[in-house]
Amino acid sequence: MSASRKVEHILDQPPPSLSAGAPADLPRTLSPYTQAMAQCLAGLQAGRPQPLDPAVAQRLTNLIQGRMLEFLADQICANHKVTSPRLREGIIRALLAIFSEEFFALFRSKIRARPDLLVIISRRILRVEGPQLRNPHPRYASRLFPAVFRKYFEYTNLNLLLQMVESDAYVQRMLLESSLEGLPGANPAATQALLNILDNDAEGLCTGLFYDQVRKGNLAVLLEKIADGRWRDEVETLRLQLSRLRGG
Repeated sequence: MSASRKVEHILDQPPPSLSAGAPADLPRTLSPYTQAMAQCLAGLQAGRPQPLDPAVAQRLTNLIQGRMLEFLADQICANHKVTSPRLREGIIRALLAIFSEEFFALFRSKIRARPDLLVIISRRILRVEGPQLRNPHPRYASRLFPAVFRKYFEYTNLNLLLQMVESDAYVQRMLLESSLEGLPGANPAATQALLNILDNDAEGLCTGLFYDQVRKGNLAVLLEKIADGRWRDEVETLRLQLSRLRGG
C-alpha cells in the first residue's frame, strides 16, 4: 500500500469499539480544543452541508491548528516523561509562539479552496476523542494526528518536526525542569542555582548546553559542575567556538 493510501486508510476507518466494561464515570481529560470543536459543530445544521460562516470557519481553523500543536506537545512530554501539568502547558505555549503563519500556510490554502475540510477534520478528531466517548483510544489518536499532519499540513516527518521544536530554548527549559523534578536526592542548592542560571540566560546558550548534557544522561554531573562553578568555563568555551564560527 502506498504512503498516500495508508493515510487515507487511517483517516477513513472507524475507531476501535469501546470497552464494554468501562464505567460511565471513567475520569478522562478532554482537550479544550476538542471540546470547542464539538461546540462549533453542534451549532451547524445537520443534513445537507451549508457554507460555513466566516467566523465559524476561522474558529475551527484556529482550533484544529491548536489541537495539532497540542498533540506535538504531548508527544514531547511522552518522549521525555514530562508529567507536570505546568510544564506541559509551558510547552504548549512555546509551540503556539514558535509556529508562525508560514507553518500553517499549506493547510490554510487547502481550506480556502475547500472550507468543508474544516468540518471533515473536526469530525474525524471528535470521532476519536470527542466528549461523547467514555473511553477514548489514545493509540488510535496517535495514528490519526500524524495522518492529518501528512494529508492536510503536508508535514511527513514528525520526528524532524519534534527535533526542531526541541531546539527551542524555552522548550529545553521546560524539559530541564522536568528532569530536575524526576531526580531523587538532588542537591537543592545546585538545583536552585541551575534554575537561576536559566532565568538569566537571555541568549539561550546555557540552556542549550545544559540540555545537551541532560539529554546524554549527565544530569547528576551537570549539577556537580553547577555546584563547583565548572559550568562557567564550558559556557565560555562554547561562546568562543560560536564566535569563531560566526567569524567574530
